[in-house]
Amino acid sequence: MKVSQNIIGDVYEQKDAPEILEKIEKRIFDLTQMKVGDSLHHIKDILSQRIEEYMDVVDNPEKALAKKIMSNYHGIDEMLGGFKPGELIILAARPSMGKTAFAINILTNIAVNQKKSVAIFSLEMGSEQIVDRILSTIAEVPMYKITKGNLDSEDFSKIGEAIEILGDTQVYIDDK
Repeated sequence: MKVSQNIIGDVYEQKDAPEILEKIEKRIFDLTQMKVGDSLHHIKDILSQRIEEYMDVVDNPEKALAKKIMSNYHGIDEMLGGFKPGELIILAARPSMGKTAFAINILTNIAVNQKKSVAIFSLEMGSEQIVDRILSTIAEVPMYKITKGNLDSEDFSKIGEAIEILGDTQVYIDDK
């Protein structure tokens, strides 16, 4: 995937076509030379490592909790055990079921309340729409007022406070 992204970057640089093709060829050749065997591990080795980690969690439960990030939705936190490093959680449902609203609530709980970094990847909404929804949630200003531009001075005050709060967070948005 990284090689593909680098190739796309080379093409966007609009260099000379033969130079780009040569770079692409080299990148693909280098990729084919990677050894698969280096990433194979016997299950016995992994099991030994996992047992040590289990024992460490039993002896030091606070360490395990420190690595987890809770959504503040107790049923989900109970089921998943919180969000853990290296996990990819995909939120899926039929259209108009509240996926984006739910994701933004989790984002708010984690980024604003717990002061953790959050990235949101959206295939359906642009970053401006996502920011509008986040602002609506934090400012407690109804979304229809933001989209229609029916904002009064109190709404602007709330939005200003929300912008200040969000400016201090580590929220990243990818709408590509």
